[in-house]
Amino acid sequence: MSNLESCYVCGASEYTQVAKQTDLRFFPEDEFRVVQCNSCQLVYTLPKLNGESLGKYYPTNYGAYNYNVEKMASEYDLTTTYMEPLVRRYGINLFAELFASGLKKVIAVLSNEFVRLRYQLSGLQRASVLVSFLPFRQKPGNYLHIGSGEGPTFLRLMKEGWNVSAIDINAELMEQWREYTPVNAIGGEIKNANFADNSFDVIFMSHVVEHLTDPMVELQALSRWLKPDGVFVCELPLYGTWGWSLKNKYTYYDVPRHTIHFTYQTISNLMQMSGFKIRKVLHVPYCYGFFFADFKRFCMTGSPADSQNGNTVISLIPWRHKALGYISWLFRTSGDICIYATKGKI
Repeated sequence: MSNLESCYVCGASEYTQVAKQTDLRFFPEDEFRVVQCNSCQLVYTLPKLNGESLGKYYPTNYGAYNYNVEKMASEYDLTTTYMEPLVRRYGINLFAELFASGLKKVIAVLSNEFVRLRYQLSGLQRASVLVSFLPFRQKPGNYLHIGSGEGPTFLRLMKEGWNVSAIDINAELMEQWREYTPVNAIGGEIKNANFADNSFDVIFMSHVVEHLTDPMVELQALSRWLKPDGVFVCELPLYGTWGWSLKNKYTYYDVPRHTIHFTYQTISNLMQMSGFKIRKVLHVPYCYGFFFADFKRFCMTGSPADSQNGNTVISLIPWRHKALGYISWLFRTSGDICIYATKGKI
């Protein structure tokens, strides 16, 4: 078996086929295989596609790219509103959760648990916002955003005085960010970027790690770029959760864009091998999997967040699906997690 089919993490060549799946979003005539490595149990998509060949499957109407960068940047230029006090306090406490000890850490944990509970019980949309509340010190630092279809997070940080860099495979989108903002925007894959070691205080990627084409190399690069007291924030969907039990092939598989389908064990192994130490895991009440299991018509239009009116689409989620999402969160089996990691040993 060629390296084109070997495991992304351990390199083993033997696998078991899990499923066959077409690209339900854009090219339903294109079929892919989902396989599981017989050695490390990693689940991944075949055939493997590189950055160039994957470009076809990220067309201009791909949900994460449906943003008017010029308009978004101008609106942020006009406003003088800075980060909300609650978000700032949460971020500072989150940094203490990860690095402090003793009474200071206890107070930080208790304070943030109250915020998390309040958000998670107040609705789907507010709960999902929690992952964008980033850990930081009192003063601004250097921030790297991976997968930059969504700009509000780093635009808000720029208003706070942060130095912001961004990487996305959509070179045209990155050109727009360079034109309308001071963001150091790089078009291409992570492995093609070149930053000095120990450059960033925070590196953030949300639903990106499952899209990587060379995950070990790319996560090792992020580990090098992260400062010794920096934080890597990584949100991702989890394979094998309740959403899978409903045979929902859209939300999680999303082949071929999802090159890898992680369980908690396989993402933990990959991060450790790449030089990270997981410090905290936040489980997010994630109901979209249940939602799409019933509403297949959205398979061709994107996720709820892709809608021009996200609130309207989210409000369509039946109460039973919301309930299942919250129950899965309570039992720590939700289909979406956010990992907070620091530098470790390879």
